[in-house]
Amino acid sequence: MRPKFDQLYWQSPLEAFFGLIENVQNVRQEVQGHAEAGWLQYVFDRAILLAKETHCLLSEGYPDGAMARARCLAELTVCAFFINAAAVKEDKNIGQKYIDHTWVQKRKFFEDLLAYHNFAKKTPGYTEGMEKEHDLIKTQLGGIIKKIEEFKKKYGDDFSKAEFGWAYTAVRKRNEASKKTIVKCGSSKKQCCKEICCDNPCCKELRVTLIDLINAIEAKPLLGYIFALGNQAVHAGALPSIIVFNDPSLENRLSCFGSVRQGLYVPLKVVGLCLMVILSLTYDITKEEKIKATMQRHNDAYYKIWPAIEAAERKAIEEYKEILVQQGLRKRE
Repeated sequence: MRPKFDQLYWQSPLEAFFGLIENVQNVRQEVQGHAEAGWLQYVFDRAILLAKETHCLLSEGYPDGAMARARCLAELTVCAFFINAAAVKEDKNIGQKYIDHTWVQKRKFFEDLLAYHNFAKKTPGYTEGMEKEHDLIKTQLGGIIKKIEEFKKKYGDDFSKAEFGWAYTAVRKRNEASKKTIVKCGSSKKQCCKEICCDNPCCKELRVTLIDLINAIEAKPLLGYIFALGNQAVHAGALPSIIVFNDPSLENRLSCFGSVRQGLYVPLKVVGLCLMVILSLTYDITKEEKIKATMQRHNDAYYKIWPAIEAAERKAIEEYKEILVQQGLRKRE
């Protein structure tokens, strides 16, 4: 069902934005037909999901929440381009490794949860129910660690690193081929061991970051721009959207009483551009003419609705300034 949006001047651009998402989703079947790029279907489906979540949050007037999804989609786009580039020369298993690495992320989550319980045990409020939950977490964590050990036998020890463990083999091989100096982690922690394969990020040889992936691919200028745009509010919460995205004369005013009508345009721009390049990558891999036609429609529609998005944002800003004037929080210009 198509979500509804009744905030005046934003209705038309947001409906057009939803049409962009539907247009991209229409080629999902073509993506599924290419088993040799199974990871692409995973990335494609996740991109659609994140785009829909962004639209849902924007439709209710929550740009910070939408920015979290947009930033995640920007990272996903970078990873997809790196996987495609690395699968040819450096690591033919990298796509499946990317999917399987969710187990490592689960391990980190359960380790943090267990650490919390171990701390809470020392407090008076620790209950019998929490003790049972603690035992369940330990059991689940044991199963996850066992699964990761199986993956390490298949992929190598680097796989178990908590952040970008799926990319280490490819980055290392690229560095060796280009004779690039491998940078150290730079962590202030004491080196945990003499090995380069342990799970902690303070090991001596290499720490992969998202910037390493961006720097390694030919589409660096575009992806670098998209990622920088997505980082305007780091992980969406560090800087509120109204301040970051809009007129600095708003004097750090931020509404916390409900949805807003300003600050929506940056998430829209990030998602539109990400879907554009995901479609381009998908066509490069599949060579499906339907995807090429869909990509062209997306590009045409995206640049066509952009003036309406900018106009809606300008109106929203002026309306917000007038509200502040009426509340005695700002002088009329």
